[in-house]
Amino acid sequence: MTVKRFRQLGVLALSLALASCGSSTDDAGAVGTTVAGQSANTTVARTTTTAARPSLVCEDPPPTQVALGSSTDSSTDADVCFYVGYVPPEVDSLAFQVTGLTADLDLFVGYGFLTTLQYPGLGEYWTSKELDTTDESITINEPGPGPYFIKVGPEKGPASSPFTLAVSTTPESVAPLTTVAIPDPDVCAAPATEMLIGDSLHSEVVGRSEAPTARQYFCVQVPDGVASITVDLTGLSGDLDLFVRHANLAKVWTDRSRGTDTRTVTIDEPTAGAYFIDVASAYPNASSTFMVSVSGS
Repeated sequence: MTVKRFRQLGVLALSLALASCGSSTDDAGAVGTTVAGQSANTTVARTTTTAARPSLVCEDPPPTQVALGSSTDSSTDADVCFYVGYVPPEVDSLAFQVTGLTADLDLFVGYGFLTTLQYPGLGEYWTSKELDTTDESITINEPGPGPYFIKVGPEKGPASSPFTLAVSTTPESVAPLTTVAIPDPDVCAAPATEMLIGDSLHSEVVGRSEAPTARQYFCVQVPDGVASITVDLTGLSGDLDLFVRHANLAKVWTDRSRGTDTRTVTIDEPTAGAYFIDVASAYPNASSTFMVSVSGS
C-alpha cells in the first residue's frame, strides 16, 4: 500500500469522525464517534468517561530499534514492536515491508509518538491489513522527520508466525544513525514544539485530502504543585480539533466544537509531567491559522 505523507487508508472513517463533538475528558481508547448531518457551527455535547490506565502494547518487551536500510528477522504470536529512532528530512520516501509470513499478521506504523500504536486516532498512523499470508507493506512519501514506531501482530489473535521486517528509504544513500534511545514519554520531544506555561504560539494547519488529517504538535512540561492548566486555541480561520493527553495515557481531553470558536481544555489538579497537544484538521482539507496558548494557576 502506497500513501502520500501521513496517509493511512484504514483510518479514513476515523478521520471523518473527528468532525463531531464538543469539549470532554475521554478514555484514551475512545477517540470519538461520527455525528451525521452536523453543520459547521454546531457544537455537539459529549459525555465524560473515566477509566483506569489500560494495559499498553509495546511496553513489555519495549520496542526494538531497527535501522534505515535494514532487515530484521523475528517471530510473534502477539504484538511485537520496533522503532526507527530518527528519519532525516532528506528522505523522499520511507517504506516498511513484512514478508515470510505463515499466518495472518498486520503491519502498523505510527509517526512521532508511541501512542499512535497504542491508541490509533492520536497522532498520525498507517496500517496494512492484507489477508492470510500476503506480504504487508506501507510506503510514506515525504515523511516527516523524527521517530517512527512499528507494530507487527495479529488483528485478532492469537496467530503465530515468523516474519522479516525491512525498512528502506529513497534515496537509499541515507546514512543510518547509530543507536537512538526510545523517546521518553514523560519528556517533551520532537516532533512536538515545546512550550512553557504562559506561552502563546502562532501556527497553521494545512489540510490535506487524504487520511490521516493534518496536525501540528505541541507539548508543555507541567511541574508539581500546579492547581490547573488551560490550553486555548484562538484566532481560528477554519475548523480544528484540540486534543490534550498526559504522558501516562490514562485520559485524553478534547474540544471538538465546530466552526471558528475558541477551543479550550482545562485540567484541574494536573499530574506532573509532559502534556502533549495535538491540533488537527477536523476533517479532510480543513485548514486554519491559530494561536495556541497554555496558562496555569
